[in-house]
Amino acid sequence: MRIRTLVIALLVTATAAVFPAARPRAATPFEELWTAYQGGDYDRVARTIRTGVDYSGIVRDLNLTLPSWKASWKPIHAMFLLDLVRVATAQRWLASFSFGRSAEDLIDKAREFVTTRPDRIGAKPDLDRFEVLFHRAALAMLQGNLAQAFGEEYLKKIDKRLSVTGGAGTGRLLDTRLALTSALFKEEVLTPDTVARFLRSTEASLIIPPVASLRSDVNLALARFEAATEVPATADEARVRMGFLLHRLGRADQALNAFNAPLAPGVDPVVAYWRSLFKGRALQELGRLDQAVVAFGEARRAWPGAQSPLVALASLHQQLGRRAEALEMVTAVQNLKPTDSDPWWVYWFGDHRLVPDLITELRGLAK
Repeated sequence: MRIRTLVIALLVTATAAVFPAARPRAATPFEELWTAYQGGDYDRVARTIRTGVDYSGIVRDLNLTLPSWKASWKPIHAMFLLDLVRVATAQRWLASFSFGRSAEDLIDKAREFVTTRPDRIGAKPDLDRFEVLFHRAALAMLQGNLAQAFGEEYLKKIDKRLSVTGGAGTGRLLDTRLALTSALFKEEVLTPDTVARFLRSTEASLIIPPVASLRSDVNLALARFEAATEVPATADEARVRMGFLLHRLGRADQALNAFNAPLAPGVDPVVAYWRSLFKGRALQELGRLDQAVVAFGEARRAWPGAQSPLVALASLHQQLGRRAEALEMVTAVQNLKPTDSDPWWVYWFGDHRLVPDLITELRGLAK
């Protein structure tokens, strides 16, 4: 009996030596990233995906995982997709590249995922809010890339789910910013650089020339801004942007009418700053220089540390023969800190300035 037991033990030992126990499979970069993300390490996405190769590998494994995610839909899944989109758009990977699928494909997957949630619209207000903000953030990221054509396509694909007049009983989600979002994409067709390329000009000017080829886009942008002024939540910004477009068209008097409209209490400080800055430019164009000085001064107070009103005031004071005041403004420009910001620099990127706050709220809703 002892001999038999010894033989069996030897056989087991020999078998273990020939066929060692399988080692646990190492987690893939995607699995490690997803585990960290679920644990609240949201910045791990940006730290992990630094190149197109990283991005391509993560998205490849993500595509294999999506079917199971759809079967067990959770807002944290959608949030992870959106953070991948954020990294892709921040890296300007909106066009197809040799490392793999394009960011457009990922954005489409993210949009499709969030719109195929299992509950119906109106059943869960928190998830309704989540979806509205999700689309708003995705569209803002596209605006940050001046991806006008793709943004317009995105809006068409969610048209049956969102409405500026939606809400309870309509079967559509309410997004009070939707009309302005549409106008912002049309405005992106008319940025100075875009117009210069369209006209094959080497000079990017704020002025939009009265050429027939731009008339349709101009009229549509004005109409969309006009529609957005009818929505209280976006009326101030829509009116300021419409006024600036009128100014660029050489219609300074009409622009002033827009800028002189009273702002709502608690208006976004960025919008208040733009209004005063653009009002100063319109008054300067009309030769009302002293009034322009006042408007640029309002812009300076609305956003201390902004460079644009200081430069404008230096030029105006010099033009008015006020050398001491002009020198004061030049000195103020020289004394600006590297941390000082100027909302004029982000004007052309639409709602992209809102992305950080949107992401923060979305992450809270996704928990």
